Amino acid sequence: MARLRQNSMLFKQVVLVVCCFVFPGVLVSSITAQETTPAKQSDQTYLQACFQIANWLQSVKITNKDGTCTWPNDPDRSKRSTLDLYHGDAGVVLFYLKLHQATRDKAHLAEAEQGARGLIAAIDKAPKKIQPGLFTGYSGYGWVLLNLWQETQNEIYRKSVLKCVKMLEQAKIKKTSGVHFNGVTDVISGSAGVGMFLVDVYNEFGEAGALQLAMEIGDGLIADAVEGADPKHRDGKAKGLRWKVSSTFAREYPNYSHGTAGNADFLVRLHQAVVKHSKKQGKKIDDRFLKAATRGAEYLESVAKIENDTCLIFHDTDNGDKLYYLGWCHGPAGTGNFFWNLYQATDQKRYQKLTMQNAHAIVAAQLHKKRTAGFWNNTGQCCGSAGVAEFIFKMYRRTKEQRYLDECKRLSKDIIERATVVKLDDGKKGLKWIHAENRVDPKGLKAQTGYMQGAAGIGCWLLNMHAAIQK
Repeated sequence: MARLRQNSMLFKQVVLVVCCFVFPGVLVSSITAQETTPAKQSDQTYLQACFQIANWLQSVKITNKDGTCTWPNDPDRSKRSTLDLYHGDAGVVLFYLKLHQATRDKAHLAEAEQGARGLIAAIDKAPKKIQPGLFTGYSGYGWVLLNLWQETQNEIYRKSVLKCVKMLEQAKIKKTSGVHFNGVTDVISGSAGVGMFLVDVYNEFGEAGALQLAMEIGDGLIADAVEGADPKHRDGKAKGLRWKVSSTFAREYPNYSHGTAGNADFLVRLHQAVVKHSKKQGKKIDDRFLKAATRGAEYLESVAKIENDTCLIFHDTDNGDKLYYLGWCHGPAGTGNFFWNLYQATDQKRYQKLTMQNAHAIVAAQLHKKRTAGFWNNTGQCCGSAGVAEFIFKMYRRTKEQRYLDECKRLSKDIIERATVVKLDDGKKGLKWIHAENRVDPKGLKAQTGYMQGAAGIGCWLLNMHAAIQK
């Protein structure tokens, strides 16, 4: 994915993220989903792998004098750690929370809560200038704490989430229409990801202020949209609306992490929250956000490569038809989620069909057997196998078609086989994954701890797989 890293000097707000998200998957809902699917099988393989992931994370954890803790992003090379959801501690906290939910072992919840103290401390400091992003900053901290609140009902988490919303309100930059934060539109570090967090806060607490700020973000994104028919675009026949990462960033990424699919997906979620609020208030429903999302889908469909019942959308405007990715960040695993959410919001069968075509493109590629230019040596949530498996599992839940569950099993088997077993000082075994984060740097191999590129995110997927095959 992460093409933006090559341009980090031009784009400092996105320098930490070069997402290849997400969220698993994600986006946000892809990370939280952990439903048990009926199956007459009991296999502890995936859960045992998660215990070994936890062993490795425990072995590299650094406990501070104040009782907080951190997990180095790349512990084999450095003790440097960050708090963010993409590479940092927030993702590890999420893994331990999910492990607790799978096992009901309070020791795992204690690990999650110890890690969460660092997120709370960062919010309590309330710096005037913040990195707002969902995967790079405070929206991500708040979103993980929101998950902890849902599990524990501990008031400290609710207060921290609402304080985070207040910080975002203070950090917003007004435009002629709507607001932005750092000039970035996307899911990873920009407005769309911040908006997704705010929508989740509204849905959990009914916090009208969070929804109002999300609507202002939505208006800002609509103002930022560009007509697909722009003759300067790589495809002069493109229709609908598209979003650039930033007005100062020439290359465009149409898929989920940095482009139209992710931004439009936020607008769909925002529309659904607006419908919910409007019904409560007895007000007429304003569908401007859904209309913009639909026009985003029109753009994506107009530039898509649709053949043999598959759908792929190019990685970026510089490479055009020469490069197609397959993961969550820039491929069908992310964009397919947007089409499904739009289908749910509109009940238009064409979006259901596009979702199925995105899924078929992945299954047809037989990714457990081979790597391609758009699916390299990466097992993570952003660019690799875990994020792809999350999407395919969603397709299984949606359709109950066995081929999707079979594909998840094949991908999961491959993920586990590619793990590196670590013999720890306490005699236990740990698991980590040494892979390349970026396609253009195949020799840049490292074992990361975090969610989008590391063991925590892979563990979250394996917990989903464990749940799927239990009786």
